[in-house]
Amino acid sequence: MTSTLNNPGAATPQEPTGPPPTFEVGARVRTRHSIDRDSDPTTWPLETGSIVEDFADFVDSSSVGRDWAVAHRWAVALDNGCLVFRDTDDLEAAGDLTAAAETSARKQ
Repeated sequence: MTSTLNNPGAATPQEPTGPPPTFEVGARVRTRHSIDRDSDPTTWPLETGSIVEDFADFVDSSSVGRDWAVAHRWAVALDNGCLVFRDTDDLEAAGDLTAAAETSARKQ
């Protein structure tokens, strides 16, 4: 399985190292985000934030009685102030990024 957050300029996908990350409320994560919905999502910059809610009980379409507008698994409060909703495949662990590294990641 490859990360969905690959650097769009990279020639080959980044292979994850070690076991897949497990996320929980409070975890620091990175995801691609842009307010420009017309641009290609693979070119959106990486943003860092914290998971604030887990909607696992609502992700299965049968739990809400419809197969459209199904909830994303995670609510993420980005450091830039935006609240976004993402599935597990849209996140990667931010690890122990320093403030300088987080700023650099946002500029990518």
